[in-house]
Amino acid sequence: MTPFDTYLLIFLDKLQILANIVLIISGVLTVIALVVYEAEKPSYPPMIEEYEKKYKETNDNILKVGIIFLALGAFIKVFVPDTKEMAAIVIIPKMYNAISTNKQLTELPNNMLQLANDWIKELSPNKENK
Repeated sequence: MTPFDTYLLIFLDKLQILANIVLIISGVLTVIALVVYEAEKPSYPPMIEEYEKKYKETNDNILKVGIIFLALGAFIKVFVPDTKEMAAIVIIPKMYNAISTNKQLTELPNNMLQLANDWIKELSPNKENK
């Protein structure tokens, strides 16, 4: 792994934190904008039509921007792995290939099994003594 790969691996957690911040801020601001729009709406019918003509486009734009940022934050949270996941993606295949191609490491379990069997035989009581 190059130093830049290591940096990107560490940077992924910061990207997840940024996604959380974007999700929270965009959600809160969108809700506030909708509440303010509805709270400012007059109750007198002719004024309602004028108000909606004047502010409907602004409200729609705020909603679109809020939805775009919510989607962006959700996309980052779902499709960008965090540091632990990326480490597993990068390291596990390398470890598996290193272990499976190294004959000494593949023979190690057999040697350990033989050692354990010999040790158990030494510790077990002799049947002739009974």
